[in-house]
Amino acid sequence: MIRVDAMTMDILTSSERIVNVYAHCGVSVQVEPITGPSIEDLTVHSERRGNEDNLPPILSPAEKLKAALGMAEALADIHGYAGGVITHYDIQIGQYLLDTDYSVKMSDFNRADPLLWNEEDQEYCGGWLGHAHGCLRSPEEYNQNVPVGYSADVYSYGNIIFTLLTGKWPYGDDEYEAQRLCGQGIPPIVEYSVRGQSFASASLATIMDKCFEFYPEKRIDIFMVVSMLKDAINLNNKLESIKVTHFEEVEHEMENEVEGHNEENEENNGEENIDWEDDYYYEDRAESHFDD
Repeated sequence: MIRVDAMTMDILTSSERIVNVYAHCGVSVQVEPITGPSIEDLTVHSERRGNEDNLPPILSPAEKLKAALGMAEALADIHGYAGGVITHYDIQIGQYLLDTDYSVKMSDFNRADPLLWNEEDQEYCGGWLGHAHGCLRSPEEYNQNVPVGYSADVYSYGNIIFTLLTGKWPYGDDEYEAQRLCGQGIPPIVEYSVRGQSFASASLATIMDKCFEFYPEKRIDIFMVVSMLKDAINLNNKLESIKVTHFEEVEHEMENEVEGHNEENEENNGEENIDWEDDYYYEDRAESHFDD
């Protein structure tokens, strides 16, 4: 397995998104130092619990988009290798490392497999893997009677997006239930409240849904995922650069009004002040403004 790991990193050494290997011997590999924080510490709530004060802030939606693109590009590098498709067969968020600038690098190729080409059918051959273990696989990997191709990596990449969006592991910790649901084509659910948090979150959720296609032959490929993420990042940057000046003017007007009201109360027997950020006051005042 270490030999496969070292071989894969070696032939992909030109990719800046794959960890560089320096040497390997027996069951050991020597690779470049990656000194950034754990991506799990920046995304998974259970990994952060009790240690929040010692960790960097959780990734923002825009940062999650960027991280998702880096991870997808790394997967595209192995699926698009000039010598033929290489399947990772173990895609999960912990297989990616962050450098100090939060750039993403893929690691751990112990299960990687260069796929054979079928000249007669003009397509890559799938592998017969048997029944897979764990909670982060594709439906076909839980069915030992079908061959598994590189599209399985894309489904597993969808699980990464799920974790980026929710801060949770798909299906929780129940391996049996995860395999049962995934094997039946029932993907983990992202609540609408999470999907609608921002344009970035909605974009990630849409791409995740495409990755969770049950039938491998109908599933989106990683190159389309990369293209969609690049488009989403460009549009998100444009949206974030647009200042909603009317809302800022309304907000400033309400803040001044409440401050004046509080000063008046202090002069009249110190009545209770209004918190200008109070939700009820804010909503009522905003409605009356637009009614006007």
